Amino acid sequence: MKSALYPAAIGCSAAGLLLLLLVIFTGVAYPHPFYTLGTLAGMGLIFGALFLWAAHWLVEMIRAIRGGSWLRILLLFLAGICCLYSFFRR
Repeated sequence: MKSALYPAAIGCSAAGLLLLLLVIFTGVAYPHPFYTLGTLAGMGLIFGALFLWAAHWLVEMIRAIRGGSWLRILLLFLAGICCLYSFFRR
């Protein structure tokens, strides 16, 4: 069974990015309610997509472990380590 996490993460990321771009291109500034709600919703969608991407990575790792594909396990593990290293390096 294919996981629905991947399409949900892509949709959430795209919706958040489009909402932020819409706020940018409309040219509204801080006191305007669309700016406040649009940026909050856009950033919230992108933040939620990060959790969906992490959950998808975890599901793929579990599938690789159950399948016994050691090369896939190693590649997924290294990709996770690279992402975490670049995030926590600062």
